[in-house]
Amino acid sequence: VVDRLVQEALAGDSAEASTWVDRRDHVHLVWFDAREGRYSLYYMQLDPEGRKVVEDRKLVQALTEEECDIAMDARGDIHVAWNAIAPVGELQYNTAIHYTKLSGTGEVLVRDRLVATSRGNIGYPDIAVDLIGNVHVAWPEGSLALERLMYAELDSSGRTLAGPKQVAPVGS
Repeated sequence: VVDRLVQEALAGDSAEASTWVDRRDHVHLVWFDAREGRYSLYYMQLDPEGRKVVEDRKLVQALTEEECDIAMDARGDIHVAWNAIAPVGELQYNTAIHYTKLSGTGEVLVRDRLVATSRGNIGYPDIAVDLIGNVHVAWPEGSLALERLMYAELDSSGRTLAGPKQVAPVGS
């Protein structure tokens, strides 16, 4: 009964959206949504008039709403990073950064890849793609007293090229 009540309370809850506008003025959106009673990361694409070009596409299920970010490379592929709470039973870490890659039509090209884990908290990730297609992800990590800035570089297939590594204490 409690599980059903929680699912009903979550139904329709959308949060933590990120957008990217391409050179055709199409808007690409990623966000967390609990329309099925559990949070999932979704993607959609809108044309300049706001009509859906790519319908809502569920990318991955989550334990709760998290933070996400989106970027596009020169080829028009979409790159998404998000943080997630570790599933119950995975006590070696509390939170994690994940990555996925989609085509400009929303087809999944690289499935959910684990980029980094932390025993502390992971904050809002930021993602960018350079001119040769490498993906750069940065995020704050740790506790309030010991927060630091972390970084990882991935190739266009989601394989780690550098990091994850601490690049600076937050606020320095």
